[in-house]
Amino acid sequence: MFNKMKMKMKMKRKMKMKISMGMIIFFIIGISLASAIGISSDYYSGNPLIMHPGETRNIVFGELQNNVGNTDLVLRANLIDGREIAKLTDSNLEYSVPANTEGQRVNMKVSIPRRNFKGQYEISVEFNNLASSGAGTVPLTLTTEKTIKVIVETGDSSSINPEKPAFNLGWLLLIIFVIILTAYFAIQNKKLHKVR
Repeated sequence: MFNKMKMKMKMKRKMKMKISMGMIIFFIIGISLASAIGISSDYYSGNPLIMHPGETRNIVFGELQNNVGNTDLVLRANLIDGREIAKLTDSNLEYSVPANTEGQRVNMKVSIPRRNFKGQYEISVEFNNLASSGAGTVPLTLTTEKTIKVIVETGDSSSINPEKPAFNLGWLLLIIFVIILTAYFAIQNKKLHKVR
């Protein structure tokens, strides 16, 4: 009877280990797929777009990249913040981004009203994956967002105080997951030693 109980506990441990390993693998694959969509830009938290009241400028909001894997992506752009000053100007807001490519430009027109004084805006564009294709791939719905800061100034640029770079949510989730997983295995290991 004792051996039977011991065998059951061993099987439970093996099953928990398999489930845990499966979760780790799934999580790592999920992060790598989510990072398949990249957006590079001349504008970021340390280098905002600087404009003046009454100014209108056509800019490249960002360049789409798909440098991970062999899956082609079709992304739809949606302006979610900054509509009062910005407009996406490409005639088609669905961007085809083949695997292992970069440089698909997303163009935008930014207009600051004349009556505007010093201040700042944020322009955010969300990119949703409409379709993906590739040998042996499963279509996934991926969404990523890019935000740039626009600073309106009237002359002296010494008042600009760019914000610190935002911490990547994916890395934060990975760190939390690893901590929880480590604690789980430590508790399981402690229980195992108590049984012996």
